[in-house]
Amino acid sequence: MYQDKFTTMVKDGNTIADILQSVPESKRPIIIAMAEAFINGMITQEQLTSRMIIQNQRDRPA
Repeated sequence: MYQDKFTTMVKDGNTIADILQSVPESKRPIIIAMAEAFINGMITQEQLTSRMIIQNQRDRPA
């Protein structure tokens, strides 16, 4: 299970590296900033979702 996730992450990383290589060097900072914003958004969404799950579990009657 973890091996599959790792393999997928490596493939995704290689895909991102290939895309970055195809972008002209002068435009790379823009692409990097966009990728970083996307990743930060995904991390924030994950944190918010886990907080909502915890909150919902607390609010549930016993």
